[in-house]
Amino acid sequence: MHSVSAKDKVSQVRNEATTPGYTLLNLRTSFAWKGGRFDVALENALNKFYLLPLGGAYVGQGNSMTTGLIPWGMVVPGRGRSLNFALNLEF
Repeated sequence: MHSVSAKDKVSQVRNEATTPGYTLLNLRTSFAWKGGRFDVALENALNKFYLLPLGGAYVGQGNSMTTGLIPWGMVVPGRGRSLNFALNLEF
């Protein structure tokens, strides 16, 4: 589990936005044998939508294209579910 607290202390001068807290389920395992290791990771296993507290804002697409709702942009969302593999070999 990976948890991040809500961001509620923001700078008006920098147009920072508040973001809610979130918890992600990340699963990882590895298998080692002589001379090598194989790693597998499933990040954000439940494919939860979340906003990056330090991700800044999009200013030229999405909600920022509407008038009056969010004049400076929308908060950047985090990455969805991802499956990662790694193979390490020693020579």
